[in-house]
Amino acid sequence: MGDREQAQAIEAGDAIEILRRALPPEALPELLTTMRQVTRSGREIAGLFREGEAARALAMKREDGHALLVGGDRDQVVGSIADLYIARRDVLRACGAKDGITVSAPTNDDVAEISRAIRERLKQRGEIDDDEVVYQAIDQDGRTYDLPIATGDRVRLFRRTWGTVDGRACHVGDNGDIVEVLGRNADGLRLRTKDGRVADLEWRRLCDSETDRLLFGFGHALTINAAQGIKSDEHINALPRGSPGVTAFTTYSAESRGRGVTWTMISEAAVYETQRYRQALGDITPITREDLWARVAEDMSRKPYKALGIDLLAAARRDREQAVDTFIACHFALETAQLDNLNFGRDAVKRLRALAINKTLSRHLAALDRAVAENGELIRDLVREQEADTHLRALRADAVAAKRQIDVADGPTPSKGPGL
Repeated sequence: MGDREQAQAIEAGDAIEILRRALPPEALPELLTTMRQVTRSGREIAGLFREGEAARALAMKREDGHALLVGGDRDQVVGSIADLYIARRDVLRACGAKDGITVSAPTNDDVAEISRAIRERLKQRGEIDDDEVVYQAIDQDGRTYDLPIATGDRVRLFRRTWGTVDGRACHVGDNGDIVEVLGRNADGLRLRTKDGRVADLEWRRLCDSETDRLLFGFGHALTINAAQGIKSDEHINALPRGSPGVTAFTTYSAESRGRGVTWTMISEAAVYETQRYRQALGDITPITREDLWARVAEDMSRKPYKALGIDLLAAARRDREQAVDTFIACHFALETAQLDNLNFGRDAVKRLRALAINKTLSRHLAALDRAVAENGELIRDLVREQEADTHLRALRADAVAAKRQIDVADGPTPSKGPGL
């Protein structure tokens, strides 16, 4: 039915996850080993990408020279991808490989640019004829564009398509299939299907019924979603926009298409801009090449599984049960503490207040120490003044007491009578 660890379905919901929950464990099929890759390291790398261990997988690919950060602007990155495609295509043809090399990219715009770059190089080499005609085309999402077609071109079908082979009506291809243009006439195009048959297709079978545009796309590269069903001798996982738009699901799909080497080509400038954007304003910490690879690995390890509608009810039930369990555990702890100590409540309040006070005072101790150190001399002067004042008060009290004793010893002074 499908693989939940590959690119997720575009529509809402997750049929594979629903089946996984509904089927009993003994009836649930599992993918335990990747067998497409012919080498042991290739199978290990594919398995690591599947498990979300992109950092380890990229380290192995970098050591082999199969993971590259490509410098330059977008056009230069796309050109480098096209150059590698041409070079590896020639090598595989010379070795007699049957399935050749394929290219996948995250978006339709990426696919169109890479296909144009590859087409330009093939045309310069004479592998595409000069009988080029530019047609108005449209894709399955309604995007319109001009599509040049000549003998030798490769184009992508966007729907289930029918034609005639040796005069008999038959199925030619489905959405995502790549076909080769062998020629054209007033009635339509002659194409070579992916299984090698030569088919004649009428224009009406190739055009969109509403817009009358050709329902074709560029065929030298595919989006990762469209490439999930293909296999090849080698594959290029092209990321001309960097890695922010990829996940572990799309990465595993792209990295497991080829039986042999899978080349990972990433725009260095795009990853650098993403990493710089994540830094705080004013942060001048230099961004190293290892930082860029760490950013790529993090993006390629993300697994944003789709949520199911039934998860809402399950989450509410789980939260309620956790709240009940927490309440029971807290109540049990309180009852146990009260049995051990009848004054548990008052002691707990005192303890909390003491902790709050200690926490508050600890923030001011350093400031108090500095203030004491800075004003130590002043404090000592104040102490001396207080001691002197106390001493003076004691002397004054002694003097007053001595005077009183003298007055008592002399007796009262005789008063003079009247007239005396």
